[in-house]
This record gives sequence, structure tokens and C-alpha cells, in this order.
Amino acid sequence: MAITLFTIVPAPAGGGSQVAPGPVTLAWPAGMQLHDFVWVFSVVRDTGVTISNNVDGGQIWIPHAQDDAANGVARIHTCDFNGDDSVDPQFQSSGSADTFSNIMFVWRPTAGKIMSVDVAQVYGALTTGAGVKTITGITTLTAGSVVIPVWRIPDVEDWSALTGGWTPAIDHDNLGGNDTNVFAAYKVMGAAGASGGVSATNANGFDPGRTTIMALKEEGSSTPTERSRQYSIAEILAAATRGFSAHLKGTGWWREALA
Repeated sequence: MAITLFTIVPAPAGGGSQVAPGPVTLAWPAGMQLHDFVWVFSVVRDTGVTISNNVDGGQIWIPHAQDDAANGVARIHTCDFNGDDSVDPQFQSSGSADTFSNIMFVWRPTAGKIMSVDVAQVYGALTTGAGVKTITGITTLTAGSVVIPVWRIPDVEDWSALTGGWTPAIDHDNLGGNDTNVFAAYKVMGAAGASGGVSATNANGFDPGRTTIMALKEEGSSTPTERSRQYSIAEILAAATRGFSAHLKGTGWWREALA
């Protein structure tokens, strides 16, 4: 088995309109499973703003470093889905009334595994004009990791001719405000190592854009090894020093061996 892309939820729907500041709701898709890994890419067509999300529903969200450049601010949020889909996540900007795109990718690990970041996001520049646009590859640390490159531009765009071995995920236009396009792909790596660069060809000229590339991995086990009672915060921290991680599941804390 391997990491698979379960589904993608964009807001707005492709070709729709959404502007900042929000909040923008991303509805949990049907069929979500415990330990699905949620990766949300957000971009505002403006500068100097902060993108954030709510923490309702009991999910533990991790906000990753923002990229503020080239007519846009981008941010990634991730969480290990805990099985509670009672409250849909929302994302908002601290300001702006321009284009605001939020795209949820739901990744599914091999049964019995959990997921986390393998290689942190790397941002880069994207030159203007139509033609081949290449994102420099990264070196993954874990066999079976998934590498996710993203091209984002402050305009409407069409992409084609993706490098072989990579799978297109979404080509998303938001027509609100002054427009934004997000094109994303992915590749599951059989072994740890260099992903190689990845290229795609855009059809239109555009304002300067930006790129992102990041890798996710499988690790550990989602099988509970201890659930006799609830644990205190002190016990959770102590467990971490002994090679265990603690997760809130159902009515109590479960302790799991770390890889």
C-alpha cells in the first residue's frame, strides 16, 4: 500500500469567485477516515496579510510558514484528522478584499499508519510569460513519501505538459477580485532521495507568480497500545520522551509508539 490522494475540496469551486477576508468554509468531504491527512493550500492576491484558520471541531491544525511575495500571500495548514467532522474548518485573512483561494487535499495513508511532514515547504519565484515553468526538486527523507509541487499566479491560467511521472491534482481558477490560479501535482516516491525537477507549461502571460514544493510521509502506527485511562498533560509529555506520542481519540488519550 501507499499514500493516496482521497479527494480535493476547493473554495470556491473552479471558475467561481471568492474574495478575502472570509472566513471561507471548506466542508469535510464524505468518507473521511481517522488519520486521513489534511493539507490546505490558501492564497490571497495581496501582500502584508496573515492567513489563519479556526480550531473548532477538535482538530489540531499546524500553520506552516507563510510566503508573502509577487502579489500574493500563501500559507499551508495541515492536520491529522481525528474523526470528528461535526464542524467544518474555516480560513480567513487578516485583511484585503481581493481574491482568496483555499484548496483542501485529503491524503490517505496505508492502513495502520499516520502521516506528517517529510520535507518542509520551499517557496520560489515564477517568471512572467507563457511557456515551460520548472520547480526545482527536493530530496525526500522517507521511502514512500509524496511530493507536492504548486504553481500559483495572480491571474487566470491553463496548464499542460506536466513532467512524466507526476500526476496533475488540480488546475484552479478563482475569478473573484483580480483573479488567481493554483496548479498542483504530486508524485509518490518509491524510495527516499531526489524527486527531480517538475515542469508544466502555461498558456497565458501573467504577472509574476510563486511556487511551492513540500513532501509528506507515513510513519509510526495508528494502532493504540494503551488506553486504560485518560492521561494528564504531564504524562503525555513524559510519554513523548520515551518514544511515544499521545493523541486525543474518542473519550480518552491513546498512546502510540513512534517510528
